[in-house]
Amino acid sequence: MSLNAMEYKTQGNNYYAKNESLLAIESYSEAIKLIENQPEEILPLYLLYSNRSAAFIQDKNFYSGYEDAKQSLKLKKDENFKGFYRAAICAYHLGFIEQSQLFIKEATKDHQQNLIDYLDLKLLIEKKVNCMNKWRKPTATAKKLIKSLQHIIEKQVLMDEIPAILYQIRYLLRSYFENKKDKKLMNMDTGDFGLRLHELAVKFNLAFHVEKLLMSDPLLEDLLLNEMPDVGSLRIKAYEQRNLSEDQRDYDLEDKSSDDLAAYGFSFFVNNVLSSLVVNCTDEKISIRALKQLHRLTTIDLYRESLGDALSDAMNNYIYCHSKNNLIREKLISSQGIEIFFYDYIESSCQMSASRMIKNITADQWKKQSLTTIQFVLKQISKKIEHEDTQLIEAKEASNFEVKIKQILDLNPDNDDDGKENFNIIINVLTKLFMVFGKKPFIVQSSTDPMFLYINQMWFQQLNIDQHRYDIPFLLNGFTSIITQWLKLDYSIRRQYIQQINDHI
Repeated sequence: MSLNAMEYKTQGNNYYAKNESLLAIESYSEAIKLIENQPEEILPLYLLYSNRSAAFIQDKNFYSGYEDAKQSLKLKKDENFKGFYRAAICAYHLGFIEQSQLFIKEATKDHQQNLIDYLDLKLLIEKKVNCMNKWRKPTATAKKLIKSLQHIIEKQVLMDEIPAILYQIRYLLRSYFENKKDKKLMNMDTGDFGLRLHELAVKFNLAFHVEKLLMSDPLLEDLLLNEMPDVGSLRIKAYEQRNLSEDQRDYDLEDKSSDDLAAYGFSFFVNNVLSSLVVNCTDEKISIRALKQLHRLTTIDLYRESLGDALSDAMNNYIYCHSKNNLIREKLISSQGIEIFFYDYIESSCQMSASRMIKNITADQWKKQSLTTIQFVLKQISKKIEHEDTQLIEAKEASNFEVKIKQILDLNPDNDDDGKENFNIIINVLTKLFMVFGKKPFIVQSSTDPMFLYINQMWFQQLNIDQHRYDIPFLLNGFTSIITQWLKLDYSIRRQYIQQINDHI
């Protein structure tokens, strides 16, 4: 018998009290789902979001905790003191210092008695701000910062200075890109600067037991595992207009924002440390937190677009090279790694590496994925098919260079047709998903995707699922045939399915 919203809330509270944060998050999520689908329920929705925020904080997932705390405050601000506190503590850990201070100010504006509850947090903010400003001096140029960081890593001395130096590097990059590229502090080429940060990250990973450093230094822990990239105000404004119609968008703003490479430059250090932690860290909790941070950076478009291929390259160097390691692959797949694979498979410099990971996902591993992940995968596959179009089914001979690259990456050198390889991967994934989940995720996707609408109308509606669900040859041939038909359709006919989607929406 399923529980009601109040029972799920009570269950979540019990899990939270036992420090079982992931189970608490699941229970609160079920309660939220029930309340949103059944408005007659009397349990306040703002309270559930606040409680789930607390569970995310307990799990050190401050980004999700921040989103829930803000949602709680959006639903109810008056007297929602826990919502304000949770938003403030999450903003602090994410590096949003000004926002954290604003939440504290608003929470205590008419309730001075609450100030005592924020004393510890205000001290943490003060300590972080002091660390950020420690190297804020005219002599702290790019060359000097690189030299200082190199000295600490190579000599393994003054490790407590690492966060302050990294904060100054981030500030220097921000200052450079916002102040018309003033070269007083940035006294070296930004490309060379990023390369040096990459090299130092590799040395840092080799020289130190990184997880021990993180456990002993909360500021370094925040900087590497929690804080989101400083993407700059222009990129944020450009991102906020992404859903506007073409005539409402400011394309000059988008062009200007793409010139801001501050987050991209700084990420050469952070990305490599995070990727190393995923595969080399002996503390499983820190390893999973690093993977979840990479997942956020990969799947949140604002950050993905800001970091570009610097993010994919770091994962390629540390993670994708372990595609044959069953333990590492299982860790990745069980912690939303599949979504990272499919982002990189569609639009990054390491598509071949991601495809090797995808090919090795078993039906049993697909079974463990959430329906949200499955819908995301189907959406990405549709993007891949739309982008590649008929190249997926048209033979194309590889160049000598491509053949050599495949040999280096231990791919099949006899398979010179990348399009055919991609097509086979897509058919393989679709077949496994159908075997595991049946028609349901495909039908859901057909409400917003013209290709899956075509598959549903032209094949699924005539398909006897009980007879063919586990008939692998039948499914492989069926998906091959229906996707090939879609790719060969005249655009005017495809347009009819697009119009059906638009009419439905």
